Amino acid sequence: MVLKVSSDDDHGKNTHLCNADYQLLVTPAKQGATVPVDLLTTDADWDRTLSLTLSGFAHDGKRVFGVLTEKGKYPSTVLFAYNTDDGQVRLIDLHKQFTRVVPPGCNPTFDVVGTTVAGAIVVALNSGNGCKVDGRWQIDPTGSTVDRLPQDASVQSLFAAPMN
Repeated sequence: MVLKVSSDDDHGKNTHLCNADYQLLVTPAKQGATVPVDLLTTDADWDRTLSLTLSGFAHDGKRVFGVLTEKGKYPSTVLFAYNTDDGQVRLIDLHKQFTRVVPPGCNPTFDVVGTTVAGAIVVALNSGNGCKVDGRWQIDPTGSTVDRLPQDASVQSLFAAPMN
């Protein structure tokens, strides 16, 4: 699996905006043709920074996780969870999900580090400036609730994505 981003002028009339198309390129186990999976398309300021991270695979091999980050006038951080069984992608807007817990001025980074036995996604936050949100958080499998990971919670680490 490979993450791909392509960006281009949105062909607007003097809007100075840029489209960014994010894809996950999946090569079937039987070495068939690579299948592109559309993750997200954004349209924002031209000179924003685009960043992609393929975090890894859940222990059951049925989910692949990654984080897409854009910095600029309209910053965003989106977690994706790709289901290898049905080809469905779940997108979770991390800025939106963590709005109630991240104080203004705190700009944490988000790393997907594992899953719980119940299937929650475990995300590590690191602000680099001592915000009280640093640490591990769990997002339920549907992406609708966020809670601090209990100290005694068992976390299954992700299998690292192979590098080509």
